[in-house]
Amino acid sequence: MSLVVASEVLSPLPNRRLALLSAAIFFESGIYLPFFSIWLNARALDPGEIGIILAAPLIAKMLASPAITTIADRVGAIAPVLWGATIVFVFVTVALGFAHGFWPILVLVVVMGLAKGPFVALSDAVTWRHLRLRLDPALHEHRYGRIRLWGSVGFIAANLVAGQFLGLFDAGALIWLILAAGVVASLSAFSLVRVPERDVGAVNEPAVRSGAIGPIAVLIAGTAMIQATHAMYYSFGSLHWAEIGYSGEMIGALWAGSVVAEVLFFLYARPIAVRIGGPFALISLGAAMAIGRWAAMSFDPGIAVLVLLQFTHAITFGATHLGAMMAIAYYAPAGMEVRAQGWLSATSAAMMAGFTTLSGLLYGAQGEATYWLMAALAAIGLIVVARARRMALAG
Repeated sequence: MSLVVASEVLSPLPNRRLALLSAAIFFESGIYLPFFSIWLNARALDPGEIGIILAAPLIAKMLASPAITTIADRVGAIAPVLWGATIVFVFVTVALGFAHGFWPILVLVVVMGLAKGPFVALSDAVTWRHLRLRLDPALHEHRYGRIRLWGSVGFIAANLVAGQFLGLFDAGALIWLILAAGVVASLSAFSLVRVPERDVGAVNEPAVRSGAIGPIAVLIAGTAMIQATHAMYYSFGSLHWAEIGYSGEMIGALWAGSVVAEVLFFLYARPIAVRIGGPFALISLGAAMAIGRWAAMSFDPGIAVLVLLQFTHAITFGATHLGAMMAIAYYAPAGMEVRAQGWLSATSAAMMAGFTTLSGLLYGAQGEATYWLMAALAAIGLIVVARARRMALAG
Protein backbone atom coordinates (compact mmCIF):
# COMPACT_ATOMS: atom_id res chain seq x y z
CA MET A 1 0.00 0.00 0.00
CA SER A 2 1.40 3.39 -0.89
CA LEU A 3 1.51 6.44 1.29
CA VAL A 4 -1.15 8.02 -0.91
CA VAL A 5 -3.56 5.15 -0.39
CA ALA A 6 -2.82 5.08 3.33
CA SER A 7 -3.72 8.76 3.59
CA GLU A 8 -7.08 7.95 1.97
CA VAL A 9 -7.80 5.18 4.51
CA LEU A 10 -6.63 6.91 7.67
CA SER A 11 -7.74 10.20 9.18
CA PRO A 12 -5.13 13.01 9.15
CA LEU A 13 -2.40 13.05 11.77
CA PRO A 14 -4.06 14.36 14.98
CA ASN A 15 -1.33 16.96 15.57
CA ARG A 16 -3.24 19.19 17.94
CA ARG A 17 -4.58 16.40 20.09
CA LEU A 18 -1.19 14.74 20.38
CA ALA A 19 0.41 18.09 21.21
CA LEU A 20 -2.25 18.82 23.83
CA LEU A 21 -1.73 15.39 25.38
CA SER A 22 2.02 15.98 25.61
CA ALA A 23 1.50 19.46 27.05
CA ALA A 24 -0.96 18.22 29.68
CA ILE A 25 1.22 15.33 30.85
CA PHE A 26 4.29 17.50 31.15
CA PHE A 27 2.35 20.32 32.80
CA GLU A 28 1.72 17.90 35.66
CA SER A 29 5.41 16.94 35.67
CA GLY A 30 6.33 20.63 35.67
CA ILE A 31 4.57 21.00 38.99
CA TYR A 32 5.54 17.64 40.49
CA LEU A 33 9.25 17.53 39.76
CA PRO A 34 10.31 20.97 41.03
CA PHE A 35 7.76 21.45 43.79
CA PHE A 36 6.47 18.14 45.17
CA SER A 37 9.40 17.96 47.59
CA ILE A 38 8.33 21.38 48.89
CA TRP A 39 4.77 20.06 49.36
CA LEU A 40 6.17 17.08 51.27
CA ASN A 41 8.29 19.41 53.38
CA ALA A 42 5.12 21.37 54.19
CA ARG A 43 3.69 18.07 55.49
CA ALA A 44 6.51 18.10 58.10
CA LEU A 45 8.47 15.21 56.58
CA ASP A 46 12.26 15.03 57.00
CA PRO A 47 14.75 14.71 54.07
CA GLY A 48 15.07 10.94 54.51
CA GLU A 49 11.29 10.47 54.38
CA ILE A 50 11.05 12.83 51.42
CA GLY A 51 13.69 10.82 49.56
CA ILE A 52 11.81 7.56 50.18
CA ILE A 53 8.47 9.02 49.09
CA LEU A 54 9.98 10.54 45.95
CA ALA A 55 11.60 7.20 45.10
CA ALA A 56 8.47 5.11 45.77
CA PRO A 57 6.49 6.15 42.65
CA LEU A 58 9.57 5.45 40.56
CA ILE A 59 9.60 1.88 41.86
CA ALA A 60 5.87 1.68 41.13
CA LYS A 61 6.57 2.99 37.63
CA MET A 62 9.16 0.26 37.17
CA LEU A 63 6.45 -2.33 37.84
CA ALA A 64 3.56 -0.65 36.05
CA SER A 65 5.14 0.50 32.80
CA PRO A 66 6.10 -2.91 31.34
CA ALA A 67 2.77 -4.47 32.34
CA ILE A 68 0.57 -1.67 31.04
CA THR A 69 2.51 -1.10 27.81
CA THR A 70 2.40 -4.85 27.12
CA ILE A 71 -1.39 -4.71 27.48
CA ALA A 72 -1.50 -1.76 25.06
CA ASP A 73 0.66 -3.68 22.54
CA ARG A 74 -1.55 -6.75 22.73
CA VAL A 75 -4.90 -5.00 22.47
CA GLY A 76 -3.55 -2.67 19.77
CA ALA A 77 -5.11 0.42 21.34
CA ILE A 78 -2.81 2.77 23.24
CA ALA A 79 -5.03 5.81 23.90
CA PRO A 80 -7.80 3.94 25.82
CA VAL A 81 -5.21 2.38 28.13
CA LEU A 82 -3.66 5.80 28.75
CA TRP A 83 -7.07 7.32 29.44
CA GLY A 84 -7.81 4.66 32.07
CA ALA A 85 -4.50 5.38 33.80
CA THR A 86 -5.25 9.13 33.95
CA ILE A 87 -8.62 8.46 35.58
CA VAL A 88 -6.97 6.48 38.37
CA PHE A 89 -4.41 9.26 38.80
CA VAL A 90 -7.12 11.88 39.27
CA PHE A 91 -8.93 9.97 42.01
CA VAL A 92 -5.72 9.16 43.89
CA THR A 93 -4.61 12.79 43.78
CA VAL A 94 -7.87 13.85 45.40
CA ALA A 95 -7.22 11.41 48.25
CA LEU A 96 -3.63 12.61 48.59
CA GLY A 97 -4.85 16.15 49.14
CA PHE A 98 -6.35 15.06 52.46
CA ALA A 99 -3.48 12.80 53.58
CA HIS A 100 -1.07 13.54 56.43
CA GLY A 101 1.82 11.57 57.86
CA PHE A 102 4.54 9.47 56.27
CA TRP A 103 2.71 6.17 55.77
CA PRO A 104 -0.61 7.43 54.35
CA ILE A 105 1.24 9.71 51.95
CA LEU A 106 3.64 6.94 50.96
CA VAL A 107 0.84 4.50 50.16
CA LEU A 108 -1.07 7.01 48.05
CA VAL A 109 2.05 8.16 46.23
CA VAL A 110 2.80 4.53 45.34
CA VAL A 111 -0.68 4.15 43.83
CA MET A 112 -0.20 7.46 42.04
CA GLY A 113 3.07 6.13 40.67
CA LEU A 114 1.36 2.98 39.38
CA ALA A 115 -1.16 5.14 37.53
CA LYS A 116 1.15 7.82 36.12
CA GLY A 117 4.13 5.52 35.55
CA PRO A 118 3.27 4.72 31.92
CA PHE A 119 2.02 8.23 31.00
CA VAL A 120 5.08 9.31 29.02
CA ALA A 121 5.75 5.86 27.53
CA LEU A 122 2.17 5.56 26.28
CA SER A 123 2.10 9.17 25.08
CA ASP A 124 5.31 8.71 23.10
CA ALA A 125 4.11 5.34 21.82
CA VAL A 126 0.79 6.67 20.54
CA THR A 127 2.58 9.60 18.90
CA TRP A 128 5.06 7.36 17.08
CA ARG A 129 2.25 4.96 16.14
CA HIS A 130 0.38 7.77 14.38
CA LEU A 131 3.58 9.07 12.78
CA ARG A 132 4.40 5.65 11.33
CA LEU A 133 0.89 5.15 10.01
CA ARG A 134 0.46 8.57 8.45
CA LEU A 135 3.85 10.04 7.48
CA ASP A 136 6.90 9.20 5.41
CA PRO A 137 9.78 8.02 7.69
CA ALA A 138 11.90 11.01 6.63
CA LEU A 139 9.45 13.28 8.46
CA HIS A 140 9.20 11.30 11.70
CA GLU A 141 11.89 13.09 13.77
CA HIS A 142 10.78 16.51 12.53
CA ARG A 143 7.11 16.00 13.34
CA TYR A 144 7.83 14.24 16.63
CA GLY A 145 9.99 17.17 17.69
CA ARG A 146 7.21 19.63 16.79
CA ILE A 147 4.67 17.63 18.83
CA ARG A 148 6.97 16.89 21.76
CA LEU A 149 8.05 20.51 22.14
CA TRP A 150 4.54 21.26 23.40
CA GLY A 151 5.28 18.96 26.31
CA SER A 152 8.22 21.21 27.09
CA VAL A 153 5.99 24.28 26.73
CA GLY A 154 3.55 22.70 29.19
CA PHE A 155 6.42 22.03 31.58
CA ILE A 156 7.59 25.65 31.36
CA ALA A 157 4.08 26.96 31.93
CA ALA A 158 3.72 24.73 34.98
CA ASN A 159 7.05 25.94 36.41
CA LEU A 160 5.95 29.56 36.12
CA VAL A 161 2.37 28.97 37.28
CA ALA A 162 3.48 26.89 40.27
CA GLY A 163 6.14 29.46 41.20
CA GLN A 164 3.53 32.22 41.20
CA PHE A 165 1.11 29.92 43.02
CA LEU A 166 3.62 29.47 45.85
CA GLY A 167 3.88 33.22 46.15
CA LEU A 168 0.11 33.48 46.69
CA PHE A 169 -0.81 30.30 48.56
CA ASP A 170 0.57 27.93 51.16
CA ALA A 171 2.74 25.09 49.82
CA GLY A 172 0.15 22.59 51.02
CA ALA A 173 -2.24 23.79 48.30
CA LEU A 174 0.10 22.63 45.51
CA ILE A 175 -1.62 19.26 45.39
CA TRP A 176 -4.76 20.87 43.94
CA LEU A 177 -2.72 22.34 41.10
CA ILE A 178 -1.44 18.83 40.37
CA LEU A 179 -5.04 17.60 40.39
CA ALA A 180 -6.08 20.22 37.84
CA ALA A 181 -3.24 19.13 35.56
CA GLY A 182 -4.34 15.51 35.91
CA VAL A 183 -7.89 16.36 34.86
CA VAL A 184 -6.63 18.11 31.71
CA ALA A 185 -4.39 15.14 30.89
CA SER A 186 -7.36 12.77 31.25
CA LEU A 187 -9.50 14.85 28.92
CA SER A 188 -6.65 15.01 26.41
CA ALA A 189 -6.21 11.23 26.44
CA PHE A 190 -9.95 10.75 25.98
CA SER A 191 -9.87 12.96 22.86
CA LEU A 192 -7.61 10.36 21.17
CA VAL A 193 -9.61 7.26 22.08
CA ARG A 194 -11.58 7.21 18.81
CA VAL A 195 -8.64 8.05 16.51
CA PRO A 196 -7.71 4.87 14.55
CA GLU A 197 -4.42 3.25 15.56
CA ARG A 198 -4.72 0.22 13.27
CA ASP A 199 -1.59 -0.64 11.28
CA VAL A 200 -2.10 -0.43 7.53
CA GLY A 201 1.07 -2.23 6.51
CA ALA A 202 4.81 -2.04 6.72
CA VAL A 203 5.27 0.72 4.11
CA ASN A 204 5.74 3.47 6.68
CA GLU A 205 8.13 1.46 8.87
CA PRO A 206 11.73 2.70 9.08
CA ALA A 207 13.91 0.78 6.64
CA VAL A 208 16.66 0.12 9.21
CA ARG A 209 14.47 -1.86 11.63
CA SER A 210 16.58 -4.89 12.50
CA GLY A 211 14.36 -6.91 14.81
CA ALA A 212 17.25 -7.59 17.22
CA ILE A 213 16.38 -7.02 20.86
CA GLY A 214 19.98 -7.15 22.16
CA PRO A 215 21.12 -3.66 21.09
CA ILE A 216 17.83 -2.16 22.28
CA ALA A 217 18.18 -3.81 25.70
CA VAL A 218 21.71 -2.46 26.17
CA LEU A 219 20.66 0.95 24.81
CA ILE A 220 17.79 1.09 27.30
CA ALA A 221 20.18 0.34 30.18
CA GLY A 222 22.60 3.09 29.11
CA THR A 223 19.87 5.63 28.44
CA ALA A 224 18.26 4.92 31.81
CA MET A 225 21.57 5.59 33.54
CA ILE A 226 21.95 8.93 31.78
CA GLN A 227 18.40 10.03 32.57
CA ALA A 228 18.78 8.86 36.19
CA THR A 229 21.62 11.36 36.62
CA HIS A 230 18.86 13.97 36.95
CA ALA A 231 17.73 12.35 40.24
CA MET A 232 19.51 14.75 42.57
CA TYR A 233 18.39 17.78 40.55
CA TYR A 234 14.77 16.65 40.30
CA SER A 235 14.48 15.67 43.96
CA PHE A 236 16.51 18.20 45.89
CA GLY A 237 17.40 21.00 43.47
CA SER A 238 14.38 23.16 44.33
CA LEU A 239 14.60 22.33 48.03
CA HIS A 240 18.23 23.44 48.12
CA TRP A 241 17.49 26.64 46.24
CA ALA A 242 14.63 27.42 48.64
CA GLU A 243 16.92 26.77 51.62
CA ILE A 244 19.52 29.27 50.38
CA GLY A 245 16.86 31.93 49.88
CA TYR A 246 15.65 31.70 46.28
CA SER A 247 11.99 32.65 45.94
CA GLY A 248 9.34 30.41 44.43
CA GLU A 249 9.28 32.68 41.39
CA MET A 250 13.05 32.37 40.95
CA ILE A 251 12.93 28.58 41.31
CA GLY A 252 10.14 28.40 38.75
CA ALA A 253 12.11 30.63 36.38
CA LEU A 254 15.22 28.45 36.70
CA TRP A 255 13.25 25.35 35.78
CA ALA A 256 11.46 27.19 32.99
CA GLY A 257 14.76 28.39 31.54
CA SER A 258 16.02 24.83 31.26
CA VAL A 259 12.93 23.80 29.36
CA VAL A 260 13.00 26.84 27.05
CA ALA A 261 16.32 25.46 25.83
CA GLU A 262 14.65 22.06 25.49
CA VAL A 263 11.85 23.57 23.38
CA LEU A 264 14.39 25.09 21.00
CA PHE A 265 16.12 21.74 20.76
CA PHE A 266 12.93 19.89 19.82
CA LEU A 267 11.97 22.66 17.40
CA TYR A 268 15.11 21.94 15.38
CA ALA A 269 15.29 18.23 16.21
CA ARG A 270 15.65 16.85 12.70
CA PRO A 271 18.55 19.03 11.43
CA ILE A 272 20.33 18.55 14.77
CA ALA A 273 19.89 14.77 14.59
CA VAL A 274 21.13 14.65 11.00
CA ARG A 275 24.15 16.84 11.73
CA ILE A 276 25.15 14.98 14.90
CA GLY A 277 24.79 11.56 13.31
CA GLY A 278 21.73 9.68 14.52
CA PRO A 279 20.27 8.27 17.73
CA PHE A 280 23.42 6.85 19.35
CA ALA A 281 25.34 10.08 18.78
CA LEU A 282 22.51 12.09 20.34
CA ILE A 283 22.46 9.92 23.46
CA SER A 284 26.25 10.04 23.76
CA LEU A 285 26.16 13.82 23.52
CA GLY A 286 23.58 13.88 26.31
CA ALA A 287 25.82 11.73 28.51
CA ALA A 288 28.92 13.84 27.89
CA MET A 289 27.03 17.03 28.70
CA ALA A 290 25.60 15.43 31.86
CA ILE A 291 29.11 14.70 33.13
CA GLY A 292 30.02 18.37 32.83
CA ARG A 293 26.70 19.69 34.12
CA TRP A 294 26.62 17.68 37.34
CA ALA A 295 30.32 18.17 38.03
CA ALA A 296 29.75 21.94 37.86
CA MET A 297 26.61 21.71 40.04
CA SER A 298 28.65 20.02 42.78
CA PHE A 299 30.37 23.37 43.43
CA ASP A 300 27.01 25.04 44.25
CA PRO A 301 27.50 27.77 41.62
CA GLY A 302 26.10 31.27 41.80
CA ILE A 303 23.03 32.38 39.89
CA ALA A 304 24.85 33.41 36.67
CA VAL A 305 26.55 30.03 36.22
CA LEU A 306 23.43 28.23 37.40
CA VAL A 307 21.37 29.82 34.62
CA LEU A 308 23.90 28.66 32.02
CA LEU A 309 23.89 25.14 33.45
CA GLN A 310 20.10 25.05 33.31
CA PHE A 311 20.28 25.63 29.55
CA THR A 312 22.30 22.40 29.16
CA HIS A 313 19.11 20.50 30.05
CA ALA A 314 18.30 20.66 26.34
CA ILE A 315 21.16 18.22 25.81
CA THR A 316 21.29 16.18 29.04
CA PHE A 317 17.58 15.40 28.81
CA GLY A 318 16.39 16.47 25.34
CA ALA A 319 19.11 14.90 23.19
CA THR A 320 19.10 11.73 25.29
CA HIS A 321 15.33 11.41 25.07
CA LEU A 322 15.10 12.04 21.32
CA GLY A 323 17.95 9.64 20.64
CA ALA A 324 16.22 6.90 22.62
CA MET A 325 12.90 7.46 20.83
CA MET A 326 14.62 7.29 17.43
CA ALA A 327 16.52 4.15 18.36
CA ILE A 328 13.39 2.35 19.52
CA ALA A 329 11.51 3.42 16.39
CA TYR A 330 14.33 2.20 14.14
CA TYR A 331 15.63 -0.91 15.90
CA ALA A 332 12.91 -2.42 18.13
CA PRO A 333 11.36 -5.63 16.75
CA ALA A 334 8.09 -5.04 14.89
CA GLY A 335 5.08 -5.27 17.16
CA MET A 336 7.14 -4.60 20.29
CA GLU A 337 7.59 -0.84 20.03
CA VAL A 338 5.18 0.00 22.87
CA ARG A 339 6.74 -2.64 25.10
CA ALA A 340 10.19 -1.25 24.35
CA GLN A 341 8.90 2.15 25.46
CA GLY A 342 7.64 0.48 28.63
CA TRP A 343 10.98 -1.21 29.28
CA LEU A 344 12.77 2.10 28.87
CA SER A 345 10.31 3.79 31.21
CA ALA A 346 10.60 1.01 33.80
CA THR A 347 14.39 0.83 33.67
CA SER A 348 14.66 4.61 33.92
CA ALA A 349 12.29 4.54 36.88
CA ALA A 350 14.31 1.83 38.62
CA MET A 351 17.53 3.79 38.15
CA MET A 352 15.84 7.03 39.16
CA ALA A 353 14.33 5.42 42.27
CA GLY A 354 17.65 4.06 43.43
CA PHE A 355 19.55 7.28 42.90
CA THR A 356 16.74 9.42 44.31
CA THR A 357 16.85 7.37 47.51
CA LEU A 358 20.63 7.56 47.58
CA SER A 359 20.47 11.31 46.99
CA GLY A 360 18.12 11.67 49.95
CA LEU A 361 20.53 9.75 52.17
CA LEU A 362 23.58 11.73 51.00
CA TYR A 363 22.09 15.20 50.65
CA GLY A 364 21.72 15.83 54.38
CA ALA A 365 25.43 15.21 54.98
CA GLN A 366 27.06 16.01 51.64
CA GLY A 367 24.78 18.67 50.17
CA GLU A 368 25.60 19.66 46.58
CA ALA A 369 28.65 17.37 46.53
CA THR A 370 26.13 14.58 45.86
CA TYR A 371 26.15 15.73 42.23
CA TRP A 372 29.53 14.01 41.80
CA LEU A 373 27.67 10.70 42.00
CA MET A 374 25.44 11.85 39.12
CA ALA A 375 28.49 12.75 37.01
CA ALA A 376 29.99 9.30 37.60
CA LEU A 377 26.75 7.61 36.59
CA ALA A 378 26.66 9.62 33.35
CA ALA A 379 30.16 8.41 32.51
CA ILE A 380 29.08 4.78 32.97
CA GLY A 381 25.98 5.41 30.83
CA LEU A 382 28.19 6.80 28.05
CA ILE A 383 30.24 3.58 28.02
CA VAL A 384 27.10 1.40 27.91
CA VAL A 385 25.59 3.37 25.01
CA ALA A 386 28.84 2.99 23.07
CA ARG A 387 28.51 -0.77 23.54
CA ALA A 388 24.89 -0.67 22.28
CA ARG A 389 26.01 1.21 19.18
CA ARG A 390 28.66 -1.41 18.38
CA MET A 391 26.07 -4.18 18.79
CA ALA A 392 23.55 -2.43 16.53
CA LEU A 393 26.10 -1.81 13.79
CA ALA A 394 27.39 -5.39 14.00
CA GLY A 395 23.84 -6.76 13.75
